[in-house]
Amino acid sequence: PMFQRIGYRGRDAQALWVEDTVALGVTLQHVTRRDRGDVQPRTQDGVTLIADSLLVARPELVDALQRAGRDVRTTMPDSELIVHAYLAWDEGCLEHLTGEFAFILWDARKGRFFAAHDPMAVRELYYAALPGTLVVSNELVAVMKHPSVSKALDPVIVGMHHAINPLCDEAVFRRELQAQKAI
Repeated sequence: PMFQRIGYRGRDAQALWVEDTVALGVTLQHVTRRDRGDVQPRTQDGVTLIADSLLVARPELVDALQRAGRDVRTTMPDSELIVHAYLAWDEGCLEHLTGEFAFILWDARKGRFFAAHDPMAVRELYYAALPGTLVVSNELVAVMKHPSVSKALDPVIVGMHHAINPLCDEAVFRRELQAQKAI
């Protein structure tokens, strides 16, 4: 159901990657010429990534990646540059990425999941941390489609948020859901 919920975003491509207990699904709509060459999920050197991104300052990023020993070009899709940035700088890659982005990656070498979005959260990520399961999407409704995510409201979070921002979408208050910067 989650994958179907965001299907409208992927009129150009939809793909599902599964390895052991990890699954990453992506729907793609190619917006720029560079996007047309994008293939996701993208796997390189044990790292598999899906991304929703529009990177800017590409020449500076490519120059820094080349200085770090990565074989990259400005013509590469964003997802490929993000994988190279992660392989070069691990979580420090966020210091080198400029623009709008949200990505999720599985690092099989370290057995680690890593998700992040741009500092202004233009491209958002929502997640639900459940027993034995982590559900992540760039759409809240997709996370809500997971059968283990509670539909109950959390009254404490609702009260706190309404005290700060009375005009809000009640869906952000679902008990297991959190919309935060992923680090």
